[in-house]
Amino acid sequence: MEHQALVAVGACNLRCQYCWYETGVLDYVRTTVTPANLSRWLDECRKLYTVNYLTITGGEPMLRRDFGELLDVGVQHRLQVAVLTNGTRITDQWARTFREKDIAVFISLDSLTPDYHNTVRGQHDEVMRGIRLLADADVPERYLTTVVSRGNLDQMEPLLDFAEQHGFTINFHVAA
Repeated sequence: MEHQALVAVGACNLRCQYCWYETGVLDYVRTTVTPANLSRWLDECRKLYTVNYLTITGGEPMLRRDFGELLDVGVQHRLQVAVLTNGTRITDQWARTFREKDIAVFISLDSLTPDYHNTVRGQHDEVMRGIRLLADADVPERYLTTVVSRGNLDQMEPLLDFAEQHGFTINFHVAA
């Protein structure tokens, strides 16, 4: 097992229609994992097996006040750290931090069209701003994650083009 994931927070600032929390499949989690707890946990895991990757996810992990400290734990353990985010909380400073610390960033974007994205997730303009900031900061590992459904099937080609033009890799996930 080379990969560990931390659900940093169950809370989110969006209400995605197909989110496990929003559909009732999962209940919101109140996490008490501190950066120190995370560090100890990774140390214990490494006694049992190789750990090379840490993914920090949520809800929206960037809502945590100690989000930067969680990143630092992964970096200090010499792990490849990835963040799964909706992108709405990315600032110039966070984009620079992601680049400087070689953090992979995955942003959820379901459409280039604000109407559709706002219907299924919300805050399209803020998401696009976060995407632009990552591209402007030249974060080396940046990804778009798109949930594909009947409502945005026509967006696959434009999203592929957009990702390529802005230096993103794109991942498509099919919704039932």
